[in-house]
Amino acid sequence: MRVFGSRGLALGILSAIWVSLGGGVGAGASSAWARARVLPTVEPGPNDQATDLPGTRIQYDTLQAMEQARLVSGMMVEAPWSGDYWPIYQGVIARRYADPEFPGRDWKTGFLWAKREVGSGHCSVDQLSPAEKYDLLVGDPQYTLTRTMWSEGARYQDHDGKVEPWMGICEGWAGAAIAVPRPRHAVTVIAADGKTRIPFTPDDVKALASLLWSRGNVEKVLIGGRCNDKNPPRDAGGRPVNPDCQDTNPATWHLSVVHRIGAAHQGLVMDANFDYEVWNHPIYSYIYEYYNPATGAETASLAEAVVARQAWAQDPYARFRSPRSVSIAGIKMTVDFVSETAASDAKRDDPSRDFHRRATYVYDLELDATGRIVGGEWHGNVHPDFLWAAVAGKPARSQGDLYLDGTGDRSRWDGMNAVPVAWRQIAPATSKLGQPLERVVSALVVLSRLGSN
Repeated sequence: MRVFGSRGLALGILSAIWVSLGGGVGAGASSAWARARVLPTVEPGPNDQATDLPGTRIQYDTLQAMEQARLVSGMMVEAPWSGDYWPIYQGVIARRYADPEFPGRDWKTGFLWAKREVGSGHCSVDQLSPAEKYDLLVGDPQYTLTRTMWSEGARYQDHDGKVEPWMGICEGWAGAAIAVPRPRHAVTVIAADGKTRIPFTPDDVKALASLLWSRGNVEKVLIGGRCNDKNPPRDAGGRPVNPDCQDTNPATWHLSVVHRIGAAHQGLVMDANFDYEVWNHPIYSYIYEYYNPATGAETASLAEAVVARQAWAQDPYARFRSPRSVSIAGIKMTVDFVSETAASDAKRDDPSRDFHRRATYVYDLELDATGRIVGGEWHGNVHPDFLWAAVAGKPARSQGDLYLDGTGDRSRWDGMNAVPVAWRQIAPATSKLGQPLERVVSALVVLSRLGSN
């Protein structure tokens, strides 16, 4: 990505506790943000606590305990899958990635082209965008989801009709990549007219899942600051002046990664950029080693990496240290994370098509008299911005799904017939919110994994 939902952007990505309701601030988030407006500079603030991440319990709060539990490294059982971030300037998931005639230069050009082309029948069904295929599937002659996707660029365009290329739905992809099983095969299903055959590639299914996780109702929690400055002002020591640009505290980062990835093998998403651009990526493994923060030398043991606070006279961060800290340990953590890949019309998907990246973050951790981690400082600008995680076992839902739940709908769809009438009736209104029905998305995921045709 880059953008946490199209609505409520500024508030949505700045909330300490964010229950996503279509990209906005959820119930209870406003008061949490109000408490977190002024962040302490010496320890993790109230919006920067690892324990706020869903299902995260801190069992190991010292480096010694982590070593004893063999958590110096860790990984998820199954790595998340790669997918496109579906940039807004190309119409999000209304981009016809398989159509050679698609103009992808800028948003305004694409928007005007789409006004002429959508619904014209000028290209084959297999060249349609994921949004157009969805509209056909649910029998929406107005192509509401497709047009909603293209309309999003209007709120971000500059005076030349251009939208910054980093903006998209990577937060939706990152969440879906962790929570939604990998689509494996292309699947052909029947449209609402009962006769048109619509081929959905694995990337088409990923697109719909990513959009649902971006625009739908998702229970998730974000911790850390969100830096909105292109060039954050810094003090004489190179530390950002704006508390939000100090990002997730190294103590919070270390505790979150070790406990979620190492101890619980659960998903964790990081914004890999420290500045105003947002690039969400799911982490799947890590390993760390020690160094002496006073000398910069790598060490073979934790004991050699710990420096008494009073013995480090040249500590550049001395005035920002926690008053509870008595010693400081140097950490170099290398994390592996899944990155985006461009959408393709490939008929099969497996881990060989994923794109993995690696980053090393250098920081120190402040320890109290018992060795407990109470704070830390980043050494350099290369570090994550914020972290977030969704509540395990709770899928993203659309407003239409919630409505159908209320009606007692228990319909099923096998892909060999048109989707149920009740689904077709609610789909256009849901599409106006930029949300596909979870019922449809989950059915396509199941069919794709079975290889059904």
